[in-house]
Amino acid sequence: MHELLFRRQKALEDGDLLRYAAQLGLDAAVFDRDRAGAAVADRIRRDVDSGLASGQVLGTPTLFIDGVVHRGGYDPPALLAALA
Repeated sequence: MHELLFRRQKALEDGDLLRYAAQLGLDAAVFDRDRAGAAVADRIRRDVDSGLASGQVLGTPTLFIDGVVHRGGYDPPALLAALA
């Protein structure tokens, strides 16, 4: 699912998400129930709070490498250089 969502970042409305779930053979009703559930909302809230508390997260995506925020590019050469 994550690859599909990444490729279609401009099409993430409810109907789009349900269509993707169906394309992937997921039970659309279970998918819709789960994504609207309290567990998902709690996880999102924890992630947002953690990013804000770090003082480093300024937007999405934010990548940390060995606990240090990466401010460079996300292309393979930039990421490989950051890992060196």
